Amino acid sequence: MLINLIRGSGLRGLGGIPPVRDHIYIRPLIRLSKSDILEALEGAGQPFCIDATNADTAFLRNRIRHELIPLLEKAYNPSVGHALNRLSRISRQEERFLETQTLEAFNKVQIKSGAQSVVLDRRAWSGLDPALKPRVLRRAIHQVKEDLNRISHVHMDAMLALCRDKGPQRHLDLPGRIRIYTGHGTITVKKETLDLRTLGRKEKAARRAIQSGHSRTKKPPE
Repeated sequence: MLINLIRGSGLRGLGGIPPVRDHIYIRPLIRLSKSDILEALEGAGQPFCIDATNADTAFLRNRIRHELIPLLEKAYNPSVGHALNRLSRISRQEERFLETQTLEAFNKVQIKSGAQSVVLDRRAWSGLDPALKPRVLRRAIHQVKEDLNRISHVHMDAMLALCRDKGPQRHLDLPGRIRIYTGHGTITVKKETLDLRTLGRKEKAARRAIQSGHSRTKKPPE
């Protein structure tokens, strides 16, 4: 959770690693402290091993574990671990509620929804609460991309700016062959069949051909 906080995560990141994820991955000991686990092992006479890399502070997670958390406990709050666990639990609860609201909003503003593209009503999207606007866009991206890998806050800020712009039809390229189109009262999230660089070159060539054709058909001056 602290790693996500330091990196500027939103509410989902503050939830940390849940005990059960996607109804598949189960971490039964995640809510237990290291001291509790070691005490139980000692009481059971169970030998164990420790991953040597857990002490290597070259890794951010270990610097947080061995340096930041002890500092917070010593200088600010001896029970900071419990406080962070509480924040994580509250964040997960509120995230579940907001996901329900996001699904309702997504269904409300979508015009067309498929595996390769999602079309949203731009005016209806503009009327959503500011907290739901980026969530609805992320949901549309997830539907056509099947994940949100490499979709950063920078990308989200660019998408929001694009969708708020009332200018002519425009588009924004994202990782994973995802392109966002705006115009004519719609927001379209599409997974292109071509690599976006290749698609961009084809579009430029097509524009040059059209411009060249227009210049040849112009009436010469008298």
